[in-house]
Amino acid sequence: AFRTPVGTSTRIPALGKSRYFCISGSAALEFLDPVQFIGTIKRISESHGLLPVFLYSKIKDHSLVRIAASVEPSMRFVEVSNTQCPDFMQLRSVLAGAEFVLGGRYHTAITGLTQLVPTILLPGNSHKSEGIGDILDIKMPVLAMDDEAGIQEAANEIMLRRDAISKSIASGLIKTGTQFDALKHLLHDAISQSMLGKAVAISEVHSILLMPHVLAASENSIHQDIYRAKNLRRTKTHCKTSKGFGLFQSANISKILANTKAMLSLASNRKVFDAHGNMPPKLEIK
Repeated sequence: AFRTPVGTSTRIPALGKSRYFCISGSAALEFLDPVQFIGTIKRISESHGLLPVFLYSKIKDHSLVRIAASVEPSMRFVEVSNTQCPDFMQLRSVLAGAEFVLGGRYHTAITGLTQLVPTILLPGNSHKSEGIGDILDIKMPVLAMDDEAGIQEAANEIMLRRDAISKSIASGLIKTGTQFDALKHLLHDAISQSMLGKAVAISEVHSILLMPHVLAASENSIHQDIYRAKNLRRTKTHCKTSKGFGLFQSANISKILANTKAMLSLASNRKVFDAHGNMPPKLEIK
């Protein structure tokens, strides 16, 4: 998602010429007071003359649309679903035209940021959003869902300094791109050496890939109770599902690993791959 190229804003008819901000929902909406949250959205809308645009592909996120229509019948808003924008590039265009994005959907937040659109983060189903701001070297805390004052203040700050914030995001994306390139070269060298039958000694990792402050941000999050509750529930569901497919997984795990390894090798160096035939030599990383 961080590699999404900057695109142009293509207006869908429902938006007209309105200035707007996008609301993405969250996988942790059960921890949210929806009536309070809709009230916050209305105040932001009125304060800055912005049209709220609800984005959703999940039924859970669509519940915000239904609640908004029920508790704030006078508030004008637009809903954009995956049916209206089935193509990713269409959604990218909607995000590109927004003043900012508000919500707890991780990939929506990242896609908005790649379009240089500021984002107000809310908790999702894990800590993964906690490090986004640190990765980009910009201030972007994950706010509590009931933090009306904090959300409003963040919106005010964005509207006051939007151009400057967008420039900071652009600088952060350049840094992130450098990190991706460093990781690509590291993986390429490791796999290529292994394909030649050599042991790969990775004694040092490029300093640009080491970001302990990002890990610290996740560990010290004020939203750990939400993440713990969400992941405990997901783990129980996963365990029940895994029992049913355990035998199948055991029988196929070797084949899956071999195929994955072969595909990685092919992507890394086609000539080396061809020289060794269909199966690469054993990958040995020290």
